Amino acid sequence: MRVHEEEDLLGFATTDFKEVTQNRARLAPYLALWKGVQEVDSSLQSWQRGNIFSLDADTVSGDVERLYRTGDRLGRALRKPAPMAADVADQLAGKVDKFRTNLALLHVMCNPGMRDRHWEAVSDVVRVRIRPTGGWDLQRLLDLGLDEFLPALQIVSDAATREHSIEKALDQMEAEWVAMTLGLKQHSETGVSVMQGEHADALQTTITDHTVRTQTMRGSPHAAPVQERLTRHADFLAKGRRVLSQWLEVQKAWVHY
Repeated sequence: MRVHEEEDLLGFATTDFKEVTQNRARLAPYLALWKGVQEVDSSLQSWQRGNIFSLDADTVSGDVERLYRTGDRLGRALRKPAPMAADVADQLAGKVDKFRTNLALLHVMCNPGMRDRHWEAVSDVVRVRIRPTGGWDLQRLLDLGLDEFLPALQIVSDAATREHSIEKALDQMEAEWVAMTLGLKQHSETGVSVMQGEHADALQTTITDHTVRTQTMRGSPHAAPVQERLTRHADFLAKGRRVLSQWLEVQKAWVHY
């Protein structure tokens, strides 16, 4: 505490601020309530009236649960010492709990896996053209009655999620090959570059792993949008397996010649 530092500099006796500490502890729940009310009002405005496509549904869900627990906890803690403050805390929790009913629709609309084909499907279901652009907020969607179509919209969203999962897995496999190296090293006698054993093992392991994963993904009913990419990746792996096998065969015969 700065007062103590100044007292030390002036040679004064250190003042005991025990009551200040105690009062700070007593006031802590009221401060938390004030901040909670402020955050709820600000967040609800952003969630309901802001651009819905700029929201992260998982983040919003986490904030909703946190704010609800805060209101519920403060309501119980302040019930006896401050009933009116407890009522405010209950109202806070009630507002957040009421918004909870919108989270399912929010997760559908903010699904990062949604593509143009999915928005076409959504538009067909609700009979309103919707695209992930500005001008759409949650309250507008609710006013249009989109929550009434929630079961059908969740089917579209679930399909988008599964398709996106395959797409991300394929992106990851392709990215692994960008970072892959052959691990060449000059032969001690001839100076010719040869592939080192550990790198050859890593290449073979990656090819085998990717081949199994690619075959599994190609068999999924949700792989249709990236089936062409999966076919190209499977061809790349098959060619890589043949080239690596021939390379190592020739290298083994040449090194031991």
